[in-house]
Amino acid sequence: MNSAAAHIASEEERYKVLSAITAAFIHDPIFRWVWPEPHSYLSNMPAFAEAFGGGAIVNGSAQCTTGYFGAALWLEPGSYPDEDRIADIIQRTVSPEKLEDVFSVLKLMGEHHPDEPVWHLAMIGVDPTKYGCGHGATMMHAFLERVDSAGMPAYLESTNPANITLYQRHGFEATGTIQAGESPKIYLMYREARK
Repeated sequence: MNSAAAHIASEEERYKVLSAITAAFIHDPIFRWVWPEPHSYLSNMPAFAEAFGGGAIVNGSAQCTTGYFGAALWLEPGSYPDEDRIADIIQRTVSPEKLEDVFSVLKLMGEHHPDEPVWHLAMIGVDPTKYGCGHGATMMHAFLERVDSAGMPAYLESTNPANITLYQRHGFEATGTIQAGESPKIYLMYREARK
């Protein structure tokens, strides 16, 4: 039964949103490859999430659900991750033997980002204790209404193949994959503008 409700997160909810993202990605193939040790992941993921998608909180395009069990960071057209801050976090926290591959993945992500203006779903996730309760679908449905009302396309990079069916149910189509060295695959997905 879906008991989740979504709302736009305020600046005052920043810590709760970033905590929700951190909890949601704890089993994520890419992020646990980047930071395999629990203490390293938990120490660095909140700062990375803020650098990658925290602009959504400032711009009023971040979502959270009831109890902060789910969160989504939507970057509006023309808004991008903070590349300098991301590079600093990676340089300081990733093991030297992975650095080249991690930076290669980030470079590929930048190269494959659509050239035209899009809503970029930078991150979306649900606490593992609430999988299957509708939090992800509720956030997707609510925000895509906003995207559609603006007649804009949407784009995301799925770091977990288990989530692809959720995105497909909401109109996203796979357009390719990226991978560097020993990294897990990242699945690129695009949703055409709708009227």
